[in-house]
Amino acid sequence: MPRDNKTFSRGFSLLELTVAAALVVILSVALTTVLGRGFKAWQKAQRRLERLFVIEKAFNRIGQDLRNGVALADRPFEGLNSELTFATGEGATRLAQIHYVIQFQGQTQALVRQRIPFPLEEQGAVEARTIASGVKDFFVEYGYPAATGDAHAQAVVKWAPTWNSAKQPLEVPKLVRVRIEMATPSEGVYSVTRQFLVSHGAMRQPPDE
Repeated sequence: MPRDNKTFSRGFSLLELTVAAALVVILSVALTTVLGRGFKAWQKAQRRLERLFVIEKAFNRIGQDLRNGVALADRPFEGLNSELTFATGEGATRLAQIHYVIQFQGQTQALVRQRIPFPLEEQGAVEARTIASGVKDFFVEYGYPAATGDAHAQAVVKWAPTWNSAKQPLEVPKLVRVRIEMATPSEGVYSVTRQFLVSHGAMRQPPDE
């Protein structure tokens, strides 16, 4: 009698299916975790870029005002560690007093630029505009060339936390250093510092000395 040579294929056992399913679950969880972390890192980077854009935009405004700064007897350059007030030129004939200060807006703080055209009664009212929201702190320092006793030595800049030109109304600092800080509960403090040259006027000595 001819022999029946049928080939029988063996199916997967329950144990093999269970192991395969477990491996799929483990790989899926690992992939989801990696993708999730990558997405969170991307979101964090995007938020940092957004804050950096806000800060740089504020620096551009501050720098433009300082580069156009002018020294006026009745509008002295006055600076505190967290405020800044000075006169700036806006074209050939227009002048304005600029005041940078931190103000509360609801539950958060914002850096506000106040513009006071003068003479006030002729040119209009005070204009206030928010240039950076969500600001934690606004720090300002004022630089002036320090005397070294050597005419050929490189200029040395000293920094003061305040500037009051009441005794010398036509004197302005040579440099202004500004630091803007922003903070979130989840990411902590993010700060950027910039230095600006005040092109109109040079300080021969610190006004408080």
